[in-house]
Amino acid sequence: MAHYYFDVFNDGALYGPVAMELEGREAVEREAHRILSDMARDDLLGRDAMSIVLEVRDQRGQSVFVGSVTFVSRWLDRRSDVVSHLS
Repeated sequence: MAHYYFDVFNDGALYGPVAMELEGREAVEREAHRILSDMARDDLLGRDAMSIVLEVRDQRGQSVFVGSVTFVSRWLDRRSDVVSHLS
């Protein structure tokens, strides 16, 4: 098992590092996916844009993995545009 440090940037704000002892690349990737999906689920409601980046460093401090989630939404029929065309 090796120590890994997870840094999470949620719209630019840094959360972490969180240290974990994990065994191998698959475990690191699985944990990164879990963290990203949990944060996206918890932070997305009521927002029209969001960007989360997760960086994993090994015990020497070297970056070994990066993952990200980006969400952007917008209405295609903006009500103000519709009203102005009707007048």
